[in-house]
Parts: sequence; structure tokens; C-alpha cells
Amino acid sequence: MDWRCPLTTIDRSPSIDLVVPTIDRPNELRRLLESAVAQGYEPLRVVVIDMNDDDSSAAAVLAEYSDELDIVHLRVSRRGVSKARNFAMGSIEAEVISLSDDDCWLPDGFLHALGERFHREPSLAGLSVMQKDAQLRPSNGRWATRPGRITKTSVWGRGVSAGIFVRASAVREIGGFDEGLGPGSGGWAAGEETDLLIRLVDTGHRVDYEPSLFVHHPDPQRNNALTYPLERWRAYAQSTGHLMRKHRCPPNIVAYHCARPLIGSVAAALRGDFNQSRSRLAVAVGRLEGWARSKPSRTGARPDKRIAP
Repeated sequence: MDWRCPLTTIDRSPSIDLVVPTIDRPNELRRLLESAVAQGYEPLRVVVIDMNDDDSSAAAVLAEYSDELDIVHLRVSRRGVSKARNFAMGSIEAEVISLSDDDCWLPDGFLHALGERFHREPSLAGLSVMQKDAQLRPSNGRWATRPGRITKTSVWGRGVSAGIFVRASAVREIGGFDEGLGPGSGGWAAGEETDLLIRLVDTGHRVDYEPSLFVHHPDPQRNNALTYPLERWRAYAQSTGHLMRKHRCPPNIVAYHCARPLIGSVAAALRGDFNQSRSRLAVAVGRLEGWARSKPSRTGARPDKRIAP
């Protein structure tokens, strides 16, 4: 696999590849592509890693936008978001890549603001932005309200997949994504993007968080159609606990992130919101379980599983 990085220039807007693993979401993928067209940003490509069993599902959607967008359609036979992103790195040509979900979409003017930030600050290896739902409410967790540098202790609440944009050269340098993490990995159910951010900053790269910028993403806690079963909340939380142990987060950080959902569970029960109470309790228990099952990494910032060339 050839991961050589193209030369970077600073006299123009940086090239951007939206890297989008997709499975069984043709309508959501269409919405994302429509928002990409509306950006009017150049140079832009959309790299779609198609994990569908049926080749026609994503292909039909991509064909609708083939005249308006530069689209790379990659088919993979093995499931897993981290595997899909690592596979896509062989086709990446841009200076900046996204960690887009297929059910996110971009607000008007977003890529111009993003490109300007990377153009203006060549030392910036990554930028994480907030996620908001269609009603402009913060989605997918509790978000920090102030901008700042991402560190191993501040990353929590400052980075979720669809809102993360990184220089491809930095991703290549640290060896890509840990394939033991993320949906479809067969290992830990989530956390691949948090792990990537931690490994970037642990190897000396600068990654910033900017809440004045945002991408759209549905919120599973508000949208009844996307409400996660308790086991999914618990599995995602186990991944968080694992990462805290793997990357040797300080005990006070671990305690805080386990205690907060437990307190939230009690508060929700007192309000009579027992669904919320159960989901918050599942998160608290899951984080403790993940921390207990894991162990500190012996390889520092490197992924648990190296990427085969």
C-alpha cells in the first residue's frame, strides 16, 4: 500500500478529501453529498468506502452526483470503520482528510472556513469541531464550549469522528487507525477517532478544537429513531474506559468521567426520566468495565495493531 504524501503548497486552499465509510444508509449518504456540492469548495474529493453487501446501494447514490463531485468509489469485502479508513489511505491525494460519518452533513461555507484555518496555520495537524443536529443543538455528547489545544486529558468532549479533520501526512506518520477499535472491528466498539487524536498529540502534533465551527450529525439521545439499546451505550463506554487505561490518563480524569454519568443517572431518575437514567448508568458501568479490562499501552502512541503495507 503506497501511503506516500503529496507535496503540500501554502499558496492556495488546501485540498480536502472527505473520507466516508458507508453501509446501509443511501438516504443519509445522499444528504452528505448534497451538502458537499453546496460547499463550492475546490479542490475537493469524496472518497467513499462502500461496505454494503449489495454493490448497487451506494453506487446508485454516487452516480447521481458524479457530474458535480469528484468521487472515488472503493469497495471493501471486510467490515470495520478503521479497516475501511486505512484501506482508503492508499487512494488519498489531499492534504487534509475528514473522518466523516455517512450520516453527517456540512453546513454552508464550512469547508471554506476549514480550508482557511489549515492554510493560515501550517503547523496545525488537525482540527476538531463541534457536532450539531438539524436544530443546531449540540449532538453526540457533552461538548466543551471554549476553543483550545487538544491534549490527552482534554480530548474528551472535544472530538467525535464526523467533526475531525486531519492532515493526511500526520495520519500516515503515526501508522493510521487502530483496527482493533471502532464499529465493525470485532474488538472495542468505538473510540478509533479519540485514539487517533491522542496518538497525534502524543507524537508532538498540534491538534486544536474550535467550537465556533460545526458539522451536522443526528443526536441518538434526542432522535427516537436512533435511540441506542443499552448494550450499545455500554459497549461504547467500555471503549472510552479502555482508551483511558491504554493511554495512561490520570486517575482524577478517569474518576471524573465515570462519576459524571453516574450522577446524571441519579438526577434523571429523580426527574422520572428512567430511560435516560438507565442509559447514563450503562455509560458509567461501561467505562469502569473498559478500564478494568484494559491495560496501559507498552507502545506509547503507536496503534495496537500495525497497518500492513
